[in-house]
Amino acid sequence: MRAKGAGGGERSPKEEVGSCGVRRRVSHRCPRALLRLGFLGDPETLWRIPVIQFHPGFHGDPRRHVQPRPRKGTQKSMVEGHSVHRVARAHTLRLVGRFFKATSPNGRFVDGARAINGRKLNKVEAIGKNLFAWFGGVKVDGRPAVVMHVHFGMSGRWAVFDPQKAPDPTPTTRLKLEADNIVSHLSAMTVQHGNEDLYTSKKSKLGQDSLREDADPEGLWLRVKKSRKCIGKLMMDQAYFAGVGNIYRAEILFKAGVHPEILGCDLSREQFERIWKHTVQLLRRGFQTGSILTVDKIEAISLGRPKMRRYIYNQLTCGRCEGNVVAWSMASRTCYACPNCQPLPKIDPVEQKDSPMPIVEATESKKSKPKLFNSHCAPETLVDRLAHPEKLRVKELRQHLRERGLSASGKKTDLISRLTSSKWRCKACGNMNIHSTLICVICAEALISSVPLVDISTNFPSLEAPVFTLYEN
Repeated sequence: MRAKGAGGGERSPKEEVGSCGVRRRVSHRCPRALLRLGFLGDPETLWRIPVIQFHPGFHGDPRRHVQPRPRKGTQKSMVEGHSVHRVARAHTLRLVGRFFKATSPNGRFVDGARAINGRKLNKVEAIGKNLFAWFGGVKVDGRPAVVMHVHFGMSGRWAVFDPQKAPDPTPTTRLKLEADNIVSHLSAMTVQHGNEDLYTSKKSKLGQDSLREDADPEGLWLRVKKSRKCIGKLMMDQAYFAGVGNIYRAEILFKAGVHPEILGCDLSREQFERIWKHTVQLLRRGFQTGSILTVDKIEAISLGRPKMRRYIYNQLTCGRCEGNVVAWSMASRTCYACPNCQPLPKIDPVEQKDSPMPIVEATESKKSKPKLFNSHCAPETLVDRLAHPEKLRVKELRQHLRERGLSASGKKTDLISRLTSSKWRCKACGNMNIHSTLICVICAEALISSVPLVDISTNFPSLEAPVFTLYEN
């Protein structure tokens, strides 16, 4: 099939190749791809608009796009418990039962590598953000098993490769495992080895992991009820809620309708049960999907934002009530809350004065508008990030500035300031200063949420008629 351009010429579908190399053909009938082609541009110059217009990593449906995919064979950052459980499951399937040659490329796990060299990997297990692996054993080779403990930190990974495609170890690769047809590289903040006592000792210090069958919520409730710490701190304490990180803390407490500053001893049983229920549900969803998706699909659709992923984390406004989100520092981590959906109980001034410890741990003066950023742990669609330049990467900011004929030099703060101060008008609704390449986010969401093609001229009478849209082969 060949398609006619705005000037009447023909263009072969073979010329329409996106940045990921996916071939596309041109059609008049796909309203959901309007944003990708940039049909709002001048029809006379339509063919000079790139097919994939936003940034080099963008490919496929903009509603699905989050971040460019990592190189094959790698794992994403291990910051929440569901990711560690996914690694444990994957390596149980791929590595357990094999005998490995073990070395330490960067020299930081030499003794451990020597201890497990040539021994069979018997089991991999996760508890919260901690991973344990057993090598050998009395029943396997007549010697006590070696237990390896791993804590990935913020950027660790345990990657598996085919031997022919395995890259060279990096300066952070602590352990390299080699078998006949597989190679594995481990980089982590902590890698230790010992006997069974190492596992027993570490496990005794960890709290309840909602992804494990042996989780004991009743025991956790008894501990929380005795604590004078606020629930926001307790959820980040791995001795209480193993596997929960900052993103899940914000979203779980939001869904439970509990303010982070309520003390554990002031928490009701009903509030705790709501917190535990959402902890189980959200981490299981993360384990199954590999993403931190906290918004229920039905609610997202009912709110008119079918692709919304999170309610308040790294957001200025609440995804449910649209009220302002507040943020403040809690134990050196940013804590988020929606005052409307997570109200603090009214405090009796007398009770506050007589209390040996503060009933709440942050005053209203310490709370402020959240400082937005591009989160690699909780990625967002490009359409969502375009509404807030702070969430764009430097490369994306420079691209948008060049498209508007502005200087693209300087630090990120300079680029954001330059972009936000630039004047331009959305061709769909006429709004000013909404940070998108061609149209504002509200109009973009309307266009990619299956608005019938015939209704576009009615909804947006100021638009030029769309000339082409895209289908993917």
